[in-house]
Amino acid sequence: MCQPTGWNRYLVRRPPTVSNKQIERLKLRIENLGRLIGNENRTGHFKHNQRLAEFAGLNPYQLTYEGHLNRLISESEEPDPLLDNLELALIKLIRNLDDKIARLNNFLEKYDESDSAPTARMELALAMLDQRNNSQYQADRQLLLNRARQELQKIIEVQGQSMLAQNARELLKANPPK
Repeated sequence: MCQPTGWNRYLVRRPPTVSNKQIERLKLRIENLGRLIGNENRTGHFKHNQRLAEFAGLNPYQLTYEGHLNRLISESEEPDPLLDNLELALIKLIRNLDDKIARLNNFLEKYDESDSAPTARMELALAMLDQRNNSQYQADRQLLLNRARQELQKIIEVQGQSMLAQNARELLKANPPK
């Protein structure tokens, strides 16, 4: 192929490059979407399927995202297979790490066997690792590291060869026990 020379090289559009990390993040998002629209959340009831479609279509970067989640939660009827996913989406918005860790622990006590539990475990592990990096006390840092590693191990045990488990393995490697 002939390479453009001079000012013509600025007119040629180069194909966008995507890093391996971006591809991994995209694969993880696709995997999470697959888990969300899986059989556990598709009951066959029109109303449930409609709510699932609405939730899957929400943009977490919109200012109205939290309001939409709260509305979907308030409109949920028992049993609602989507409720765990909605609650987790709200928890993921929490910025305060202490509050987020407490809410994720409560979430996992309530929804430990749900389809959203592996994602909640990853969120919990990441929050604990962030909290560890912010802590000035060695004992706290060690406790947070150990607990984060336990959550990552649980993800690997349950998820096997998934992208989430692969990310958990990478985090374990990057955060060895001390």
